[in-house]
Amino acid sequence: MRLLIMLVLLFTGLFTNAQISEINQNMSQGSKPGLSIQLMGTDTKTVETAWSKYMKEFKGKTKKDKGSGEIFSDDATVKNMSSNSVDIYAKAIQEGTDVKLNVWFDLGGAFASKATHADAYAVSEGMLTEFSMSVSTAAVEEEIEAEEDNLEKMEGDMKKLLKEKLSLEDEIAKAEQKIVDAKAKIEENKAAQVAQQSMIDEQMKKVGTVKDKLKKIN
Repeated sequence: MRLLIMLVLLFTGLFTNAQISEINQNMSQGSKPGLSIQLMGTDTKTVETAWSKYMKEFKGKTKKDKGSGEIFSDDATVKNMSSNSVDIYAKAIQEGTDVKLNVWFDLGGAFASKATHADAYAVSEGMLTEFSMSVSTAAVEEEIEAEEDNLEKMEGDMKKLLKEKLSLEDEIAKAEQKIVDAKAKIEENKAAQVAQQSMIDEQMKKVGTVKDKLKKIN
């Protein structure tokens, strides 16, 4: 499933649209070099949650500073970036339907930049690329889940329709049997009427005979 999602992302261009650029912007520690990545079709809450989860891989203590809006990961362990722990600062900024994520890597007295820390900067680029892939994958997974929920609901509605159809067909069958039974009873009724009329005619003759007796007496 994950491989399929990644292929979908590649074909739709979501991975290739995640452009990473070097920045030098003000943050809680002053104007520092860092990296910025544009994440398409998401929001800051989703990105911040995903980033905090991603930071768990690096075993740092992560929390959000409400004042600066930065997510600070203290003493993170980033393989191939530094033999020492790394402090990582990240800030998500909503830009229309997209989010710009700025990230700064404090190597301990100096922030990673392409000019002064090429190797560390390359590792940080890889981290942001990996993160953008995880965000895009999560977005597609959510979309798949939503569509699967819709499919499940549609299938449930279809089952209800099939059940209703069977119930209606059963009612029709019962009604048709009632018609057959009623027609049979009509024929029985007709035969009974003929027999009854014959008995009435015979009884009328008897009544006439008795009346004739009465006339003869009088």
